[in-house]
Amino acid sequence: MKHYIYSLFLLFCFASSIAAEPAGADSSKREADKIENGSINLFQLGCKQYAQQEYEEALNSFVQLSRMGESASLFYNIGNCYYRLDSLGKALAYYERALRIDPTDKDIQRNIDVVRAQTIDNIEIENDGFFNHMIDGISSVWSSNAWAVLSVVFWGILLFSIGAYLVAPAEKLRRCAVLLSVFSVICFVCAVFFSRWQMSRQEENSEAVVIKTAEVKSSPEKLSKSVLLLHDGTKVVVTDSLNDFFEIKMNNNSRGWVLKSDVEVI
Repeated sequence: MKHYIYSLFLLFCFASSIAAEPAGADSSKREADKIENGSINLFQLGCKQYAQQEYEEALNSFVQLSRMGESASLFYNIGNCYYRLDSLGKALAYYERALRIDPTDKDIQRNIDVVRAQTIDNIEIENDGFFNHMIDGISSVWSSNAWAVLSVVFWGILLFSIGAYLVAPAEKLRRCAVLLSVFSVICFVCAVFFSRWQMSRQEENSEAVVIKTAEVKSSPEKLSKSVLLLHDGTKVVVTDSLNDFFEIKMNNNSRGWVLKSDVEVI
């Protein structure tokens, strides 16, 4: 338990060092605070290139920065570049990555909706039932890291309430401390649960986006029968991997195999 609390404390220290600002191609201030001095000019160059509609050059700058560190706004900018270059699949993949880091960003979600509206295939990924769908909805309010930080906050409140109970001179104050401790325990457990839920869902559901027209095969062989044709921007779930192929799941739980080079895992 001590090891877990210490890990959460380190996570809290890391998360609290990141300032929150809206994502976007022009939001260079937040990135400048997170990237080393030698990389600031590269980020500013990418923003300038994007503003001048030099999307290939801006993409190269942002991708180079992404090798040094990841952030929601940086992935958002890369997605914008791919969208301007008419690569819907790549754009959607980076928007989805940005949303995983910052699930509360409405600009990212809006761009995802725009891209999905332009895709040819109408494939909906089925959920795992009402309960899982409800938990997914609640946990997606914040990222797994944010839930972990919140659990540290409630743990601190719990310790405070215990201390208050021990030193409170009046019975009424001790009752308030008990109520506060019960509340903080419930919130702490919920925050830890939602944090671990998000992490486990991401591990078990490896989602991917089709980045070019892809043939869905009946088996992981290039000469096997084609059962379906998927187009740029279609989102699928990867369930298995074999040699050069991914097994994917589509609506109605139908499955097939596509070349790894035809999709990008989020």
